Amino acid sequence: MIAWRQLFILIISCVVQFHSIPILSRDNRTFGPFNRSPFLQINESDIQVIDIGNLPEVLPNISRVTEHDLEIIELPIGTVLYKALQFPSSGVPSQTDVMNIYAARNAWLSNLDGAEQYVRLGYGNLMSFQVIKKLKLFDLANRNNWDIIWSKINQQLVSLLQKKDSANKSMKTQRYLQKEIDQLVFQQTILQLTIGYEITWKDQLELLRYYGDVITNNYSYHPEDEIKKLSCHPEDWFVINQRPTILKSRNTTFGGRKQDLNRVGFTTALDRIMVDTICQFVNVDGYYSVPFPNLFHRNGLMTAEIAIHIPRDSLKILETKCEKDFYPCGSKCYRLDQFQCYPGGLLVNVQ
Repeated sequence: MIAWRQLFILIISCVVQFHSIPILSRDNRTFGPFNRSPFLQINESDIQVIDIGNLPEVLPNISRVTEHDLEIIELPIGTVLYKALQFPSSGVPSQTDVMNIYAARNAWLSNLDGAEQYVRLGYGNLMSFQVIKKLKLFDLANRNNWDIIWSKINQQLVSLLQKKDSANKSMKTQRYLQKEIDQLVFQQTILQLTIGYEITWKDQLELLRYYGDVITNNYSYHPEDEIKKLSCHPEDWFVINQRPTILKSRNTTFGGRKQDLNRVGFTTALDRIMVDTICQFVNVDGYYSVPFPNLFHRNGLMTAEIAIHIPRDSLKILETKCEKDFYPCGSKCYRLDQFQCYPGGLLVNVQ
């Protein structure tokens, strides 16, 4: 009996250890999913740093360029992006239709695999868009990029504070300057919440509790509920082989410390403020985010995404149609010389 009990304990121990070991990429560097665990008391010597190398790209045929110390991702004309959308009963609006919500400010898109995941989760049908001008996108997973954004906001804050403190300002001017100062501080706070810049995971959770119910596009979706559902703990760490772990990419560390990035995408309302702030302070068309290690999601990984700030200037809707007379629409994926069938029965011109 004792021998069987010892064998059972050994098997359970091996299973736990196995599930703590991340998947290895082709170059034998570590990459998610990443388990989390709270470590209430740790020593510096307990922490291990694991190099996860270059994070996997969202799209092929991109180029990375450096402009004014910013790392920018360029998407060429003709790139096709995808999104899961609920089609209105009246059909898909035209590109120039004033009610075309797909061309409104800030759109989140992905590659085909990413969009299909949202289709399977019930977010709607697959819709495809084509890039009509070369897009320059802010690399969300680059710590140096965030240092530049933060510095630009601080410079503007210092300038406004100096103006406010100078003599001979009317009360109306003082109120206006204070409003501008408050807006910049608010934007910095939302950046801290959404990206984890210069803030601990514990403080990030507190900001989520405060702002998640206030600024949202879904008032049935509450941070406290999601935090409990995902078993988020303020002392969470990435855990690999039962040790608290910092994940290090080519130019960024991910984790719960102030110097690490930790992406929390709670609602598009909060992310919209992040996109607007990025595009306000650097000359880009949106952002590009590879699969992003984070402590908020259950598997420790935020899915890849691309945000386009003003999509009506950058994208066109690819015409879609169903060939019901020729094939049972949506029941089968097939490829012809000119068309590719995607889930939902949409035929998209791929030439």
